[in-house]
Amino acid sequence: MPVRLKESPKVQRARLQHASWAGNTTAMIIVAENDIYLRQSPSDEEVYRLTFTGEENRVYNGVPDWLYQEEIFESFSALWTSVDGTHLMYATFNDSRVGMMTFPWFTSNTVIAASGEGNRELFPVSKTIRYPTPGSVNPEVSLWVMDISNVSNIRKWEVIRPAALEGQEHYLISASWVGNLNEHVSVVWMTRSQNITVVSSCYSPTWKCVEHHSERAPENEWLDILPHPIFSPDGDSFLFMAGIQETGTEHFTHIKHITITQQRMAVISHGRYEVIRILAWDTVNHLVYYLGTHGKKPGQQHLYVVKDPVSDEVRRPEPTCITCDLSDVLWGSRYYYSNCSYFDAFVSSQPYVSHRNGISFYILECKGPGLPLAVVHAAHNHKLIRVLYDTRPFYASKLQELALPSQRSFEIPLPHGTRAAVQLLLPPSWREELRDAAFPVLVEV
Repeated sequence: MPVRLKESPKVQRARLQHASWAGNTTAMIIVAENDIYLRQSPSDEEVYRLTFTGEENRVYNGVPDWLYQEEIFESFSALWTSVDGTHLMYATFNDSRVGMMTFPWFTSNTVIAASGEGNRELFPVSKTIRYPTPGSVNPEVSLWVMDISNVSNIRKWEVIRPAALEGQEHYLISASWVGNLNEHVSVVWMTRSQNITVVSSCYSPTWKCVEHHSERAPENEWLDILPHPIFSPDGDSFLFMAGIQETGTEHFTHIKHITITQQRMAVISHGRYEVIRILAWDTVNHLVYYLGTHGKKPGQQHLYVVKDPVSDEVRRPEPTCITCDLSDVLWGSRYYYSNCSYFDAFVSSQPYVSHRNGISFYILECKGPGLPLAVVHAAHNHKLIRVLYDTRPFYASKLQELALPSQRSFEIPLPHGTRAAVQLLLPPSWREELRDAAFPVLVEV
């Protein structure tokens, strides 16, 4: 059904920057011209304006500026609604003091003019963007919580950053609501030097953030931006991805479990591989599902499961890689995955699962090197339940007719004793006697 904006002149004239449901309701949150609007139903033609400070290329509400969109959030959204849709958390970015960069803007008219056809301007127009550089002024970021349950009496509060960040330039890394009471949000911050990350909780009515955990980078190194922590339903513990020193100077991304009230920390995954993403936390069966690489093969991606520290077992069990060895866990369905070493998985639409039976099923999707397929498995015994799709019967024969690039994988020694994994994709016509010839190379890091 089309959502008409004829009774909303300002929104109607503007290009929508964001539109999403407000929690599990039919209300809609809309961002246009850097301001946030609320529409209580798609069929309701009235739109309520929630912010009034938006200004093109200067002040952004609910959507990130260039820096946060490209380098931090990697998203076009900077707002989070509570589950029941009555509260909204959003970020405001003030770029007024950030330096400007001018760049040429090429359009189809520019191309036509360059070809000599038509009577058009030969040179492209110029556009500007707020573009911070090292040592220059960064955007000023603030975080707000708004009660939108009563549109005639909308209230808002500023989220106060932790005391540890006072007087320091910092970034807002991520944020989310915790629980269903609309009284607790979690926020991750990072210093501008990117050597300290702070995980905090902020509680109503003051919305002042309290530091629960911090990560510090080794000397002369920096911290990566990682996914937001996953909190337990009661908000008293959370899972957090962080760099862990495994051997010597080698660090790998693994999962930490933090208990807030008891101030306890446990590393629940370990080994010389990288955790890529936490998929779900089954708090009923005390299981954590995640994706990770496999040993010295960073080009592979596999599904793992591990017990959380809340379980009663005294001895901590090792993580189980469900897809690494097809002769083990997935023995009954090994035929389907015989040419697969890069898996994606779908476990739950929610980051944590606390209903009566916990997680019952998961979906495995093969993304290479063989042809794609997706299969549903039972979580308790990993038995195959149903094949959702399988492209092999239709495309295997066609694939044989194509001249595909050949792959070669090897390691290159780096300074300080480390080694980098490298994969070459060579043209189908490549021959070994051409190894000393010069060819153009496209490098992806």
